[in-house]
Amino acid sequence: MGTGGEKSVRGAPTPPQPWQRPPAVAVRHVAYGTGKVVKADCPYVGGTYPDYFVARFAPEATCEPPSLPELFVDPTPHLPGAPVFPGQPRPTYPGNPVLPQQPGSR
Repeated sequence: MGTGGEKSVRGAPTPPQPWQRPPAVAVRHVAYGTGKVVKADCPYVGGTYPDYFVARFAPEATCEPPSLPELFVDPTPHLPGAPVFPGQPRPTYPGNPVLPQQPGSR
């Protein structure tokens, strides 16, 4: 006889077994920020979550550094002239409505 603190488990249903992933299902890690499949140990990713795919259609995991924005893109391509770097002055052309004509230049 016990001390009274134990409960009988006779007749109690057995707990279910943990879910076993079928062999035709592949697990991939997906980056929170981009939604792309990445390698689990990729240092460029802030966080991932597991996602399940049919094994033969599962995308390949990559680990690429994030793309940086273009640093030398003309912010105003619709204006006349073509600066090489942002902030570079545009050359004045006759009829340029953006920049006034300099005295004595023609």
